[in-house]
Amino acid sequence: MEQKLIESGYICLGDARYKTQIFQTMKPSDQVSYSFEMIFDNDDKIILDDDDFSGLKKQIHNVLPIAYYSRVVAKMNMNARINANMNMNITMNITMNITMNASMNIK
Repeated sequence: MEQKLIESGYICLGDARYKTQIFQTMKPSDQVSYSFEMIFDNDDKIILDDDDFSGLKKQIHNVLPIAYYSRVVAKMNMNARINANMNMNITMNITMNITMNASMNIK
């Protein structure tokens, strides 16, 4: 399969700007397909594809915002879990230190 970059640019979603690319792919059966890539962060890309360019544009308009915001919410949930775990560890350390200090002062 031969892939060719046909469009490149940026899209603004939320408060951020993301790099986008649209590729045209020639399949072995001489059919053409199109794919859209948006780099969400270093470890994640949103990829949409369609056999029709206008269908791909519709997906970009209709599906991309949903895919984007689902990742934003997932990232927020992950950060909240990390913060909760860090707070729990801090609380446990403080409790252990208080308990240890109290037991050392008992005569």
